[in-house]
Amino acid sequence: MIANVYLLLFVGLFLGGETVLIPAVYFALNGDLDLLTLFAISIFATLISDSLWYMFGRVAKFDRIARWPIVGRQAGVIAKISGVFRAHSLKILFGSKFVYGTRVAAQILSGAYAVPFFHYLLVNIVGVLALQGYIVLLALSLDRGLGEVKGFFYGTEVFFAVFLVFLIALHLWIHKTVKKLWFQQ
Repeated sequence: MIANVYLLLFVGLFLGGETVLIPAVYFALNGDLDLLTLFAISIFATLISDSLWYMFGRVAKFDRIARWPIVGRQAGVIAKISGVFRAHSLKILFGSKFVYGTRVAAQILSGAYAVPFFHYLLVNIVGVLALQGYIVLLALSLDRGLGEVKGFFYGTEVFFAVFLVFLIALHLWIHKTVKKLWFQQ
């Protein structure tokens, strides 16, 4: 029976990503699952899934992805994002572990921009371990029910996303202001 639970966890982590970790860590801290086994399964499933997305990016290449109808309409935005990604790919890859909805895009872009696989894998492993440590430390420090832990993580993700949007808007405003001042002289 317990082997089936770990198999389901593997499949859930493989398909759904790290979101499955939140309830799994809760059950591990309650003694229903083994925490080390959970971590091993999580690392293995996440790295396999992420590596497949990376390989998809290597095969698809960015110029092909840019021609997709849904992507092509946003060519200007995509060009700016890709410039930022080229300059900070490993930092973005690490950060994508902590911002819901960005993990797969970061994996595909890492492959499309041919980030060296060893560097990609190393940063990905560190990101997975950091996320797992973050979840466990928060769960231990909160000592609350599953619903409260899930709500806290959702709130943290929303706060981080809003903060990121604020920083981007601030950067654009400063850039626009400096550009205006520069060309007025």
